[in-house]
Amino acid sequence: INAEYMGQIITAVDRLPQDVDTSMQAGDIQTSLIKIFEVLIKMNGYVTANEPWVLAKKDPSRLRTVLYVMIEGMRIVGSLLSPVMPVAGKKILDHLGVPTELRTRLENFRVGAMKPGIAFPEGKPEVLFEKKVKEKEKAADKKEKPTKQKAPEKKVIPNDATALDIRVGKVVMVERHPDAESLYRELIDVGEAEPRVIVSGLVNHISAEAFLNSHVLVMCNLPPAKLRGVTSYGMVLCATSAEGVVELCKVPENAVAGERVAFPPLQPVDGIPAELPKKPKELIPQLLDPLKTDADGNVCWGDCKLTVSTGVCTSNFKNAIVK
Repeated sequence: INAEYMGQIITAVDRLPQDVDTSMQAGDIQTSLIKIFEVLIKMNGYVTANEPWVLAKKDPSRLRTVLYVMIEGMRIVGSLLSPVMPVAGKKILDHLGVPTELRTRLENFRVGAMKPGIAFPEGKPEVLFEKKVKEKEKAADKKEKPTKQKAPEKKVIPNDATALDIRVGKVVMVERHPDAESLYRELIDVGEAEPRVIVSGLVNHISAEAFLNSHVLVMCNLPPAKLRGVTSYGMVLCATSAEGVVELCKVPENAVAGERVAFPPLQPVDGIPAELPKKPKELIPQLLDPLKTDADGNVCWGDCKLTVSTGVCTSNFKNAIVK
């Protein structure tokens, strides 16, 4: 993972105290918490992308850098949470062994203020938040499991757009694929606990600067595919003109990452498959082939316009292929 991505994380963490202070001064506690948790999502994606469990074996020096950036980020998050979540905030700082003098004052809330070498406290850290178990789940756990279970019913995949899990995604990181000049490797927030790793062949069509922070349409239930050594967990939808020009499908303004696309007048179905089956091999092509733009530039599946809560998804290209 390149130094540019690490720089983006450090910049987001260093900017966070001022953003939170501005919101708190205005009495907007909710916005302050949203900003904190947005940075936590980025930090979570940074850990996922760097795979510290792999670095521990292959690159211990890089591992130390990654862990230091994450510890500093958590130190600053713990301090900023303390006014509204004093118990949790203090636990975070205690677990990290943060000295008292670094727990206050705005000038200490920057990456690098706590120097390497401070030891963690001994003992196992406490759990910050216990998992809440619903009463129904508790009751289910107490029931005896049947000695013989029925074979699960085979799910029937719809033969129309309702089988597709297409969501709004926000691109939070873009870098060149380490082993393929024409591929990008992205992290895209699609409303899950962690951003998805997606590989796209868009280097020759879209600049990294234009791609980063854009809102895109992501096909989320394709089977994972390994592309030149990197596993991709989805596909970014683009429109291609008759001349071969490629552009990202446009998402309406104010659409939220993670929102699922609808296909009116088709009605949503329960239990969209988390992953489309690879067999029969013609299934996925048959489901994707009807994607196109119409004569007005609306992105469609057949005659059904791809729609989110704020409007219809579009393209500058009319009567174009979408894939």
